[in-house]
Amino acid sequence: MWLPIDAKFPREDYERLLEAQERADPVGVEVAAKAIEVRLRIEARTIREKYIAPPHTTDFGIMYLPTEGLYAEALLRPGLLESLQREHKVMLAGPTTLLATLNSLQMGFRTLALEKRSAEVWEVLGAVKTEFAKFGAVLARVKGQTQTVLNTLGDAEVLEHKRCCLAHNLISKMRRTHRVASFSRPLLALILGQISLHSCMAGVRMAAPLQALKQGQSEWAVGVLMALFAVAPIVLAMQAGRMADRFGYHRPLHIAVGMSLAGGIVAALTSHYLAMCLAAVLTGAGANFGLIAIQRTAGRMASDGIERMRVFSWLGLAPALANFVGPVSAGAVIDLFGFRAAFAVLMLMPLAALFWARRVPVEVPAVPADAAARERASWDLLRLPQLRHLLLVNWLLSASWDVHAFVLPILGHERGLSASAIGSILGLYAVAVASVRLVIPLLAHRLTESQVLMGAMLWTALVFAVYPLARSAWPMALCAVLLGLSLGAVQPMVMSTLHHITPHDRHGEAIAVRSVTINMSSTLMPLLFGAVGTAVGAAALFWVMGAAVGAGSLQARRIGAPSSAPAESKT
Repeated sequence: MWLPIDAKFPREDYERLLEAQERADPVGVEVAAKAIEVRLRIEARTIREKYIAPPHTTDFGIMYLPTEGLYAEALLRPGLLESLQREHKVMLAGPTTLLATLNSLQMGFRTLALEKRSAEVWEVLGAVKTEFAKFGAVLARVKGQTQTVLNTLGDAEVLEHKRCCLAHNLISKMRRTHRVASFSRPLLALILGQISLHSCMAGVRMAAPLQALKQGQSEWAVGVLMALFAVAPIVLAMQAGRMADRFGYHRPLHIAVGMSLAGGIVAALTSHYLAMCLAAVLTGAGANFGLIAIQRTAGRMASDGIERMRVFSWLGLAPALANFVGPVSAGAVIDLFGFRAAFAVLMLMPLAALFWARRVPVEVPAVPADAAARERASWDLLRLPQLRHLLLVNWLLSASWDVHAFVLPILGHERGLSASAIGSILGLYAVAVASVRLVIPLLAHRLTESQVLMGAMLWTALVFAVYPLARSAWPMALCAVLLGLSLGAVQPMVMSTLHHITPHDRHGEAIAVRSVTINMSSTLMPLLFGAVGTAVGAAALFWVMGAAVGAGSLQARRIGAPSSAPAESKT
C-alpha cells in the first residue's frame, strides 16, 4: 500500500503576498492570500484525482508546502485545513511537520497491522475451540460405543481368554525387564497363600505328635507319624510340578487347599492314631502341592540372580512365619481348650489362600506334552552335575531342619516342658528364620549362594554340638534361635541356584525333583530318627546330624551358580 505525497509551491501568488506585506497594503495582502487559498484547493483536488486510489494507496494524501511561511499562511486561512481534509482527503505538511507526520503515520500503520494480526489469531483460536468442541462430542460418542462393546464382551468367554493372555504377557514383561521390584502385590499374595497352607501343616505337625505321646505311643510311632507328612508329597510332587508348568498357579492351589482342609477336618473329628496319620498325609500333601506352584510362580517374577535371592528371601518368610503361627496357635489352643479345638482352628487357615489367590495373575495354559516323555525328562534333570551337588547340600540342611522338628518335642517332653513352652521355642526358631530372610534382600548384591550355603552348614554343625547340653527352656530357645539364623538363609540360596541351573520352561519339574528328594528324606529320616532315638536317646541325634552336616559342607564349594545371570539365559 502506497502513501501519496506531492509538493506544491504557488510561487507567483506567494511573491505577490510578500510584496503587499512590504507595502503595508491590506487589500493587496487579502487578495494575494485568497489567491493562494484558491491555488491550494485546486492542487488538493489534483492530488485526489491523480494519486489517491484505494486499495492500492491509502485513502488520503499529503500536500507538502516547502517553506514555513507558505505553510503558516495556509494555516491562517480560516477553515482551509479542515476543508482540504474533508473534501479532498489531503493533509498539509510543512518542513518542520512532515517528518513528525510520517512517524505518526508509521506507528499508526504498525498498530493497525498488529490489530489485524491479533484479529486473525483470535479467529484461529475460535476455530480451534469449535473443532475441540466437535472432537469432545465425537469422543463422548466413541466412549459410549466402547463401553457398550466392553459390556457385551464381559459376558463372553473370549474376554476371559484375553485376560489370561494379558496376565501372561504381564509376567513375561516382568521377566524381560532389566530390573524388577523384589516385592510386589502378586508376591505378597504368594507369601500369604503359603502362610495359610503351611500354618495348617506346621500346627498339625506339632500337635499330632504331642497327642500321640499323651496317648502313650512310642517314639517309633511318633517317628512314623512325622514321616507321613512327607509321604504324599513324594507321590504327588512330579504331578504338581507338571501341573504348575502347564496351568500356572491357580489350579494347583485349589487342589492344595482342598487337601489341607480335609486333613484338618479329619484331625478335628477324631483323636485316633490312624486318623492323625491320615491328617499328616493330607496336610503334608496340601502344603507341598501348593508350595511347588508358589515357588515356580515366584521364581518367574525375577530377572536375574540377585533379584531371585531377594524374591525367595521374601517368599522364605512364609514358612518361617507359618512355623510361628501354626505351632504357637496350636499350643495355646491345646492348653486352653484341648487338641480337638486346636485342629478345628488349624483347618480354617488354608481357606485364606483362596482369597489371596485373586491377586496373582492367571497364566495361559501351556500345550501338554507326551506323558511318558515328560516323566523321563523330569528325572533326566539329575544329569546336571550342579543340580546333584545342590540336592545333596539341600538334603543335609533339610534333614537338619527335620531332626530339630523331630527331637525338640521329644526333648521338651523328657524335660517336662509344657505344650505352650515347646510351641514358643519353635516359634522363636521361626522368628530367627524370618529375621535372617529379612536381612538377605539388603545384602543380596554382596552375597554368593555357595558362600552362604557353606557358612550355614558349618554354623549348623556347631549349634547341634551344643544343643543337647541345654537343660531348660531358655537355653533351648537360644539354641533354636541360633539354628534358625543358620538354616533360615538356606532356602533362598537353594531356590535361586535351582532356577539358575535348570531350564527356564521346566522350573516346576525341577522344583518337583527337589521336593521328591527332600520329602523322601523327610519320610525315611524320621524313621531312622525314631530308631536311633530309641536306642541311644533323642539328644544324640543332634550330634550325629551335626557331624554329617559339617562333613558335607565341602559340597557347597562345587555349586558355582553366579548370582547375576539373567533368567532368560536359561535353555
